[in-house]
Amino acid sequence: VSASVVAPTVAGTYTLRFDLVQEGVTWFSGQGVAAPSRSVRVDAVQYGVTYTPGASIQMVANQIAVVPLTIRNTGSLTWRASEGYALSYHVLRPDGAVVQWDGLRTGIPGAVGPGESAVVFATVQAPGKGLFILRFDLVREGVSWFSDQGVPPGEVPARVD
Repeated sequence: VSASVVAPTVAGTYTLRFDLVQEGVTWFSGQGVAAPSRSVRVDAVQYGVTYTPGASIQMVANQIAVVPLTIRNTGSLTWRASEGYALSYHVLRPDGAVVQWDGLRTGIPGAVGPGESAVVFATVQAPGKGLFILRFDLVREGVSWFSDQGVPPGEVPARVD
């Protein structure tokens, strides 16, 4: 039998216990059947974020645009602009070719702790005319891009006129 388990968001040692159930009737352990258990260690993931941008963005070539998006901290670190955390972006063509890697930075509003969300109004410099993908990516200056830590960036199509 294969089982999928969602790990807790807080690091620690946990007891994982499996039990069979007859829906609407009883759990087998409640009828005296031993439920196997195992001790498991959950390590905290330092870098984690989910991005919720709008559906698409329309911009004017070479102009600054403000793009609202929600970021949710799914890691164990608290983000503070004073510690170098910022939202940035990469610009790609639809075929994945990089047009610009190092986008403008937008500071994180206040401290964003694990499990918390914040709305960020990202400042974006539009490239020349065309269709692009904006790939939002948190960065800790001098330390790492979140995407370099295996965190998927937030992508949104952009049309630049």
